Amino acid sequence: MSAAITGAIQPGVLLSAQGLSAQRGGRQVLTDVSLSALKGKWLAVVGPNGAGKSTLLHCLAGLLRPVAGRVLWSHEVATPRLSWLGQETEGGDALSVRDTVALGRLPHQGWLGWPGESTADRLAIEQALADTDMDWAADRSMQTLSGGERQRVRLARALAVQAPVLLLDEPVAHLDAPHQRLVAQVLQREASRGRCIISVLHELPLALVADRVAVMQSGRLVAQGARDDAVLHQAIEQVFDQAVRIALVQGQWAVLPQL
Repeated sequence: MSAAITGAIQPGVLLSAQGLSAQRGGRQVLTDVSLSALKGKWLAVVGPNGAGKSTLLHCLAGLLRPVAGRVLWSHEVATPRLSWLGQETEGGDALSVRDTVALGRLPHQGWLGWPGESTADRLAIEQALADTDMDWAADRSMQTLSGGERQRVRLARALAVQAPVLLLDEPVAHLDAPHQRLVAQVLQREASRGRCIISVLHELPLALVADRVAVMQSGRLVAQGARDDAVLHQAIEQVFDQAVRIALVQGQWAVLPQL
């Protein structure tokens, strides 16, 4: 279903959306969206419910074919070129935590290979479990975990792929504050290693930790910029109907509710 193609784009850009429009159920949900994702940078996508954030991510992942526009990949992105974390889905409860994370290594296997057998697989799996604070539960069944713990296992599976591009739809859903911080630290580290990260987030304070932020409303991209961009902050406040205000507090951008 992918409309993505490989071609020459600007240096440092791994993934580029050009004029994307998409429909769901015959209804227009994405209109003329263009953005670029940079190597070594974390891009957070924010906006109110129904803004088209998840639809954009599905188009970038090749899971939804746009009715117009295209997704362009850099030549330097090799297979497996992306790692995907979607919103929570059912299934896989009979697997252990380690086996679930091992599924992220499937793109690296040959015809007769099985994830977890090679040294590279084992190192990637153990690192992903440690990064998400789930190594203590490696041998437990998925069905014994809480919602937040399952989400961390799914994130570990995405990290285990070790792809140059990570597409994450609400990666901190169900997570408490300490584990949201842990995920932010992991994503910052992965970006510093040269990976490109695009995450859809409802948590605005976490989004303002990313390198860049894209703001969506009613299926359109209305602003994008660095996290400290005043124009970007104004756009965020506007699309959320002035229910929040962004201010610098003790050297960090804070999102203050406006009652």
